[in-house]
Amino acid sequence: AEVMQQQAARKLHATGRYQIITPTLKAMVIATKINTNLKYNEENQDKLGTALIDVKRSFVSKYVNSKIPDTAKNLIDAVFQIAQEWSSVADPRKSGGLSHYSGDGTHYAAPTSVEEAKTALRQQRAALA
Repeated sequence: AEVMQQQAARKLHATGRYQIITPTLKAMVIATKINTNLKYNEENQDKLGTALIDVKRSFVSKYVNSKIPDTAKNLIDAVFQIAQEWSSVADPRKSGGLSHYSGDGTHYAAPTSVEEAKTALRQQRAALA
């Protein structure tokens, strides 16, 4: 509850291991039914992060859990969903390694390339196979 209060007061923005912003944190708390009186620790942040992929970015979940075919299009679509969630991942639909949010005045080049994201998704898919 403390982190959510700090976000509501605009003292915090993206928080924790998954850099979750205010509306997303609220939605993931509802989705997970997590008790907001619990500490915002690594374990609870991981629960929220898992929900972020399983609920909000379900295409990524379907890809890494082999629920959809391993095609080039599906891989790019999964990277696109990750880029929509984390500005640190390059948007595969933009050239030059730009963040999905480039042009908003605060986000520009993403430190994680499309190729790095594709590799990570393929590795996770293989690990879960």
